[in-house]
Amino acid sequence: MTKRSRTQMDELRKKAEETLEQSLSYPREHDPDKLAHELSVHQIELEMQNEELRKSQIELEASREKYFDL
Repeated sequence: MTKRSRTQMDELRKKAEETLEQSLSYPREHDPDKLAHELSVHQIELEMQNEELRKSQIELEASREKYFDL
């Protein structure tokens, strides 16, 4: 597995924060519990990373099967 570049991690965090803000009924700056916000962002980041890993695993398995048949 390759390491993510800082830019990729920043982009992933931005996407996670946008996803969270869309699901909240109030703006982020009015969030009384910053810790809960941070934890929610991290949870979304991990879910996105997990989905990427699942897709990569499926692609890897398909590739293995293809080359095994050869």
